[in-house]
Amino acid sequence: MANQKYLHLQNLCLTRNILVSLYGLCSFLSAAQAYIIHVDAGIENECFHERVPVGVKLGFSFEVIEGGFYDIDVEIKDPNNVILHQDERSSNGKFTIEANLDGPYQFCFSNKKSSHTPKLIIFDIDRSDSVKTSSSSPDGAKPDDETTKLTSMVESLTLATISSRHDVRYLLARDRVHRKINEGTNSRIVWWSGVEFILLLFVTLGQVWYLKRFFEIRRRT
Repeated sequence: MANQKYLHLQNLCLTRNILVSLYGLCSFLSAAQAYIIHVDAGIENECFHERVPVGVKLGFSFEVIEGGFYDIDVEIKDPNNVILHQDERSSNGKFTIEANLDGPYQFCFSNKKSSHTPKLIIFDIDRSDSVKTSSSSPDGAKPDDETTKLTSMVESLTLATISSRHDVRYLLARDRVHRKINEGTNSRIVWWSGVEFILLLFVTLGQVWYLKRFFEIRRRT
């Protein structure tokens, strides 16, 4: 009877840990937000804010998908406007910071170095609230190896899912960039082929006219 009660408590502990871990996974994925923005030429700062408490990890990634040389200036600031990270003329990047202050953190893009070319940027902000699983069962006993192993597997799955989502989003952004380049190249080839056809037509008509005129003059003489 005691063994059955102990196994029941162990199962409750295992179920609770799995649910908490899955809740952490869902919370993290639901907190991730992706945006596509248009930054006009000469704009000094286009900033976005994310308010977080102390201890929360923020993941930030971006990709310039259209405009000029595909470069942009980036700054990350804490609630006191202290610059945590700064990049100049970057086409993409991925950063992780841990909040050491309560308040809004700023993620700013600057296109002031470009006087004519606007930029199209895709970026996302991932908010990772720490969710800890319980290290003991309801009766105070430590979880067995199977429980610990399963909890570790759930945490590994969480990290793998986040990494996969980042990779897929990055590949989609790169696909959009290369597709736009290919479409632009194809459009130029089509237009140039049309121009070549028109030039060839005029050259052919000119040659026919010249030869016809040449033989008409020979007959007269």
